[in-house]
Amino acid sequence: MIVWVWRDCEPLPFDPNDPRLMRAGMLCAALAKRGHRVRWFNSTFDHYQKRIRSQPPGSYVLDDGVQIELVKGVGYSSNGSPRRLLHNALVGRRFDRRARHIASSMGELPDVIIADLPMPDSALAAVRLAKEWSVPSVVSVRDLWPDFFSSFIHPAKAWAARPFIANLDRMVRAACSGADHLIGISNGYLNWALEKAGREQRNGDAIAPLGYAPPAVKANEMTLAGLKAKGIDLNKDLATFIGSWGRTYDLDLLLAAAKKLQRDESLQFVIAGKGEQGAAFSEAAGKLGNVALPGWLDNQEIAALLAQSSVALAPYSVDAPQGLPNKLFEYMAAGLYQVTTLRSEAREVLGQSGAGIVVSDNDAETFAQAIVEARGIGRGAAKRAQIKAYFAEHFDASKVYGDYAIKLEQIVLSGGDPCDA
Repeated sequence: MIVWVWRDCEPLPFDPNDPRLMRAGMLCAALAKRGHRVRWFNSTFDHYQKRIRSQPPGSYVLDDGVQIELVKGVGYSSNGSPRRLLHNALVGRRFDRRARHIASSMGELPDVIIADLPMPDSALAAVRLAKEWSVPSVVSVRDLWPDFFSSFIHPAKAWAARPFIANLDRMVRAACSGADHLIGISNGYLNWALEKAGREQRNGDAIAPLGYAPPAVKANEMTLAGLKAKGIDLNKDLATFIGSWGRTYDLDLLLAAAKKLQRDESLQFVIAGKGEQGAAFSEAAGKLGNVALPGWLDNQEIAALLAQSSVALAPYSVDAPQGLPNKLFEYMAAGLYQVTTLRSEAREVLGQSGAGIVVSDNDAETFAQAIVEARGIGRGAAKRAQIKAYFAEHFDASKVYGDYAIKLEQIVLSGGDPCDA
């Protein structure tokens, strides 16, 4: 079958530093492996590196046969900036324009279109185009846009943002209500989408959890030497955070916990990545002797660092919208016991898997104590093996996205009828 996936803001295999694929990328790969023709619509803006890609707009074929359709993106320097809304709006229109061009010039129509939220403009455009062409549509929900926006807007600017938030909510509701099928990464996310759609769950609505594909790399002497050169002391217990320094992370909590534990000479905090909290955070972290800031790491370096770490850290802001972020599963895949401030569904997953501690409030003393506790619980091969086994059974990408691909096949075989899928 022919599958079109509309999803911007994810890494592409040809991006620098060998980035890991995320949800849309892994789904495309799983579909291609099952023999389907896949077009993945993305943009020329690299969301994670905050740069315009070197590849111009156009079509690119990956080694596995997935066709990348790049449209022009304007980009933005901050995830919460108004320019991101402009970018999303333009990309949604350009996806639609590119899709119509493919249909008219190549005579190709998809058998199903999948669009992700949080891309309201693209999701709504995809649903409308699918209806026009009598093609089944799927809206996949992995972020709860725009419900959390008001928490991240300065009160003085909140009044001006209301019309924009209301418009985003209108698009989300129209996309969810117009889609033939809704798929969430958990029960909570699916129920959220059903509420936006204003309907009950029906056949074809489903859960496809976030999956993760552990990189098939092993640490070598060159990789380990590279980590040492970036300030990481492999002779110490490492408490590690890897990610973009966006506003949803409470990085100040990390530094406060590191400060409380700086007398422990056997422990080092490794805070890898970069982002919008940037220069000010780096300056503050540089004042602590037990913190290393290695910057962005490639897949091999990440795998090596996680293999050498004792504890994984996931400090999210109190108002962070994430319920089940990629980071949780990346840490689990490495067998790492983690400390997080996420609640709700993350607490449930970590409780069932025995893979971590949830700190109930963003208090530095509590977080520091949890790190000390986690070092004791997570140390040793047996615990790591237990966490890895749970991950492999429930969240390994080959299983998760293989099942997701089968669900899409069932939707197409049913003719897209929401009652029969």
